[in-house]
Amino acid sequence: MQPRFLRQATIRSSPRLQQLATAYDLPLYLTDWTLPFTQPVTCLIGDNGVGKSVLLEGLARCLGFDAAGGPLSVNPQRTLPQDVFFEDELRVIRHFRRPKAGYFFRAETFHQLASYIDDTGYLGGYGGVPLHRLSHGQAFMTLLQHKFNADGLYLLDEPEAALSPMLQLAAARLIYELACQGAQFLIVTHSPVLMAIPDASLLQLQRDSIQPVAYQDTEHYIVMKRFYGDTDAYLRHNLGW
Repeated sequence: MQPRFLRQATIRSSPRLQQLATAYDLPLYLTDWTLPFTQPVTCLIGDNGVGKSVLLEGLARCLGFDAAGGPLSVNPQRTLPQDVFFEDELRVIRHFRRPKAGYFFRAETFHQLASYIDDTGYLGGYGGVPLHRLSHGQAFMTLLQHKFNADGLYLLDEPEAALSPMLQLAAARLIYELACQGAQFLIVTHSPVLMAIPDASLLQLQRDSIQPVAYQDTEHYIVMKRFYGDTDAYLRHNLGW
């Protein structure tokens, strides 16, 4: 499978970007680089603090999404601090086809977005139930089931944050099915379940590089495999039991 909408993104360093990289201790953004999108599902992975969410937010703003998340067609101008974004330094290379729909999901601002949706009464694309009547995980699954479609481009920032293991598996299946039908996903995640989506491209962000990585070579997979292989021994070693 090939992605339908985005082919790659490039960033060109600038004095402003270098100031941001220094202020937020993100040396990755001190140099130029290219981010390839070779599969319908791309997972941006890496340790906390390397700039994964900052990158996804920059891409979202570059593509026309509201900074606080939501669909392409709605721009309620919710406010977020503006000094951490660098969409002016980003360039996105698209394929000929443009998405008919899109959504930027941010786990940390979804409550705010749900309030906006409930207040406006626009529930048709969300299963017809006010999102605040659902748990965080149920609300995200409602979004995935009712709002996403095969002609869309979807940016997801840590969607697993409120999902049980079984719901992570359910989400992975829905994402894979949509990708097979033509949707494209960029996902920031720490979930080994989402990383295991068949044919997903895994791009590992480190403090000074972005590199493709095989699933079995990710720290997430290695740590969890060791943990489940001998939980007691792993805990004794790491917790000093």
